[in-house]
Amino acid sequence: SPAQWKEGNLICRLLNDALDEISKRDDMFCVGGDPIFVAHVEVSTNFRHAIVHWMLPLSLLEEEDDDDDGETYMSPDVKFALMEKMQNLLQQKGGRLQRMVHPRLRSHHPPKFRFSPTGEEFYLQEMQDLNN
Repeated sequence: SPAQWKEGNLICRLLNDALDEISKRDDMFCVGGDPIFVAHVEVSTNFRHAIVHWMLPLSLLEEEDDDDDGETYMSPDVKFALMEKMQNLLQQKGGRLQRMVHPRLRSHHPPKFRFSPTGEEFYLQEMQDLNN
């Protein structure tokens, strides 16, 4: 519904702001010095739950350039391992993000967050496994 979409966009923006704020003091939700990125938030029809789709920092997702600009290529295996580690961290410490965002939401009973990595990274790992 439009209300779910609006709430999801608000949560997405607030979470990215919270991640930027935290990354200035603590690298808990950072990889390579950059905070993870919330790509999309799905809010349930009853507004009690929200699935937060996150991804590694965009700087890590770029493929190696052909020019010699010093960028290093990160293999899909390494990216997958980083995502697994960050997912575990979010499951354990994601309450910190929830506590930062909830007071800024308009509802009296904000949704409970569940973190989920974007399918793209896990898809890349599955494709690599199929090719091996």
